[in-house]
Amino acid sequence: MLTLYLKDLEGEVSKSETDVKNRFVIGNLQIDNQSEFDPVCPVILKPLGIQSMTPRKTLQKEEIKDENAKPVFECFLHTKNNVPNVLYIELFRFLL
Repeated sequence: MLTLYLKDLEGEVSKSETDVKNRFVIGNLQIDNQSEFDPVCPVILKPLGIQSMTPRKTLQKEEIKDENAKPVFECFLHTKNNVPNVLYIELFRFLL
């Protein structure tokens, strides 16, 4: 069994007469191994420079070593009303 922790989620949709812009951001994420009582590797995936998150201990600002740290995942999508079947990907960034 895996546990997924997400923090600092942001989503934004802006629509104009000519286009629609979508923005989705995940500030932090962590995937934990819950398959055993005491797993050898309890944290499977997490960003560098951040201590582990657990349900009892949430991530605090002072735990982030770089105050200018970028989000773990960012995606900016764009569609134009005059070309409805085309999706423009302005930015797709996944950092760990």
